[in-house]
Amino acid sequence: MRLAALATALLIAHAAPAPAHAEILAGVAVQLPGVSVHLGLPARPDMRLIPGLPVYYAPQVRANYFFYDGLYWVFQADAWYFSTWYGGPWFAASPYDVPAFVLRVPVRYFRSRPVFFRDWSPAAPPRWGDVWGREWRVRRDGWDRWDHRHPPAAAPLPFYQRRFPAPRYPDSDLQRRALRGTHDDHRPLEPMTRRAIERQRQLEQDHRRPPSGERFERGHRQPPGQRDR
Repeated sequence: MRLAALATALLIAHAAPAPAHAEILAGVAVQLPGVSVHLGLPARPDMRLIPGLPVYYAPQVRANYFFYDGLYWVFQADAWYFSTWYGGPWFAASPYDVPAFVLRVPVRYFRSRPVFFRDWSPAAPPRWGDVWGREWRVRRDGWDRWDHRHPPAAAPLPFYQRRFPAPRYPDSDLQRRALRGTHDDHRPLEPMTRRAIERQRQLEQDHRRPPSGERFERGHRQPPGQRDR
C-alpha cells in the first residue's frame, strides 16, 4: 500500500511541469519545476564519509541528507529526492530507481528518522522491503548484498558549491548547470545516477519552455495569436 500510494503521488507530481513559484529550500530561494524539500540550510554543509560505504552524510544537519556518485539525496515524508546542488531544486525518485548504496546507509546515519525506523538496528540499513512491499523486494533483490571489503571509491564532494551560500545561490538551472560543467568533472558510475541527472535536466528544460502558442515578454504573458505591434 505504501509503495502504491507513493507511485501515485510521483505520477501526479510529474505528469506535467508544475507552475513556477518561489520556495525557500535549504535557506535558498529558487524557481521550482518540481517538489519542495525544506531543510533550512544557509550554505553547503560539511559532510563526512560513512565507514565502509561510498556515501557521505551531514552530521550537523537534522535531516536524512546524503551525497553519492555526484548527487545529493534526501529521504523525507517516506520518499527519496535528489539534486545536483546542495539546496535543490529537488526531484522525486521512484523507490525502484534509488541507487543501492544509498539504500545501504545504516539507520544511525538518518538524522530525522521516521517512526517506523524505531525498532530497527542502528547498525543495519532500513528494511526497505518492509516499507515498499513484495514487488519492490523482487525487483530490487540483492540491494542489501555487496562486497563489504572492497566498496567502490567515493565520488569527490563538490567543494565549489561552498562559494554559493544562500545570498549567492544560483537561481536558474542554466547557471547551476554551467557552474557544474566548469567545476565538476565527475562522471557518475551508476546508470541510476546518470538517468537521474538526465531526468533533472529534462524536467528543468520542460519547466523553462513556454506553453505551446504563448510568448512571454518582460515576465508578462502575451495572449495566443496576439501579434507584436
